[in-house]
Amino acid sequence: MISEALETYFPFPVKNHELKSELETICTVHNFKAGTVILKQGGYIKVIPHMVSGLAKVFKQEEEKWQRSVALLY
Repeated sequence: MISEALETYFPFPVKNHELKSELETICTVHNFKAGTVILKQGGYIKVIPHMVSGLAKVFKQEEEKWQRSVALLY
């Protein structure tokens, strides 16, 4: 599945066989349902997700007198 995803979404980097082999070793594919929180502000980031299809909302939570969220990307 990783090999297919790499060839479909990243055709140029996978022409380098060493890079493709390394990515196949360390990458995983995840599917998320709508509304799933992938990363939380201030949380520990172990991996950096790379989205290849779909939509994502990116928000910055601000703690003020009035709780509000600022949409950074949609």
